[in-house]
Amino acid sequence: RYETDSAIVTAVGHSFGRFSATYTNKVSKSVLLSTELLVQPTQEGMDSTAAVGYEYRLRLNSVKAMLDSKGRLASLFEERYNEQTSFNLSGMIDYPNQKYSIGFGFALNL
Repeated sequence: RYETDSAIVTAVGHSFGRFSATYTNKVSKSVLLSTELLVQPTQEGMDSTAAVGYEYRLRLNSVKAMLDSKGRLASLFEERYNEQTSFNLSGMIDYPNQKYSIGFGFALNL
């Protein structure tokens, strides 16, 4: 892991030959842009997935979204009511497999 005031770079080697690397750019105090590369062995050889995403933070809300090289789009909206409670709304679209999902949650942190 390497971190500066405006960027974070990580690289991790996992068991069984998996490898992941990320780069996050702090555009401003409330905006982050990220990229990720995941490489893992499969029975057919090596498989890799690349993704790009962003996070936009407000004082009590945040919006995150990600698009990967396998055609999946995911997003998350979080609204914090206070330090202990929050409401989450998420969705994911998997274009190649024609799968769509949506979810919501309420978190209570004690």
